[in-house]
Amino acid sequence: MDFLFIVKSRFDQSTKNASMSWNEYIKWSKLDHLTELISLDEMLNPSLIECSFDNEEDWNSIHLFENSVTGYATNLDFVMKNLNTKEKYNLLTIVIEPEVDCQKITSKILNLWDTTYWILIFI
Repeated sequence: MDFLFIVKSRFDQSTKNASMSWNEYIKWSKLDHLTELISLDEMLNPSLIECSFDNEEDWNSIHLFENSVTGYATNLDFVMKNLNTKEKYNLLTIVIEPEVDCQKITSKILNLWDTTYWILIFI
C-alpha cells in the first residue's frame, strides 16, 4: 500500500488571507453546519510544506504522477522537517488503492506520533 502525506493549512472562521473568506464560503456553499473545511483544495487549504526542487534529497520524497509534481510527499519525516508553520494545521494521509480493510489503518500502522489533526483519505 502506498501512503502519501501533506500538511494543509486550516480553513475556518479564524483563517486570514484565503482566496475566499469563511463567511463568503459558507454563504456560497450553503454548508452552514461546518466549523472547518478540511480538503485537498489548494485554494482554501494551501500546503504548508516547503521543499527545494534544487535538492536531490527533496526530490526523493516528492510524489510524482505522470511526471508531474503533486505536492504530496512519500515520507512523513520529510513532511514534518519541511513544515512551514507554528500554527495549527491538518496532517493528511492519502492511501492509494488500499489493499486491506481501511478501518484497520491507524496512526500506529503509519508510525505517526500523537497528532491532533491527522486525517486519512482513500483514493
